[in-house]
Amino acid sequence: MSRLRKIDRQVLEESVVLDSEDQAQVVEALRDDNVSSYRLYCYILMALETIAAAAVAVGVRPWGHAIPVAVSLMLATAEKAFPRHRRYIRSVNVALSMLLALTTRKHSLVHMLAVADLALTIYLDRSFVGTARSIEALEGLKYKFKTV
Repeated sequence: MSRLRKIDRQVLEESVVLDSEDQAQVVEALRDDNVSSYRLYCYILMALETIAAAAVAVGVRPWGHAIPVAVSLMLATAEKAFPRHRRYIRSVNVALSMLLALTTRKHSLVHMLAVADLALTIYLDRSFVGTARSIEALEGLKYKFKTV
């Protein structure tokens, strides 16, 4: 017998077969874990954005440079706090971040903070949606187990 068949046989002998109810519980647990971890990351990001906006507003002189960055960070926080209006808030934030990036001759760390935060927010959303789609794909892979 080939090595591959031996490995396949060993895996089949050691594996636990789940019935459809257990499969539904596993998928539901994965879905709940995905949502709870997304919320946790959103809360952490919101706290960091609020702290960064306050630090930028207090620490950057002249005020003309600090206000757009602080507004962009607060828009990112509002985007997570009000998910129903996410599309509109993100559109304004993207426009503001692009204006910041294009109009600033000297690209300082403060100005790039808003752009980096926007990129991090978009990455967080896309990874959540991608994981949610993978979990939904598991929903279609359910099988019925029958004991013979």
